[in-house]
Amino acid sequence: MNSNSKEALLWIIQILNDKKIPYQIVGGLAARLHGVDRPLADIDFDIPIEYASDLVNFLSPYISKPFKHYIEELWDIEYTPLSIDFRSGNSY
Repeated sequence: MNSNSKEALLWIIQILNDKKIPYQIVGGLAARLHGVDRPLADIDFDIPIEYASDLVNFLSPYISKPFKHYIEELWDIEYTPLSIDFRSGNSY
């Protein structure tokens, strides 16, 4: 995991913990934590739907697509992707 990914992970975990939002890490990062050797494209979390609106409102500057039910080739899921660029030097 590169330093930008680690910074993003620690930042979002701090928000989730501060807001007492239960979560689990899923996707590529979870696979890597279980020993799978694969590139990390993003950081995925599952949170209970009842916490979504508060979190989406708080993170709105970083949302790259709206929160909704997406059906795509490999997905049938309710989610919102965040785009967080830690290279910009912004404070988060």
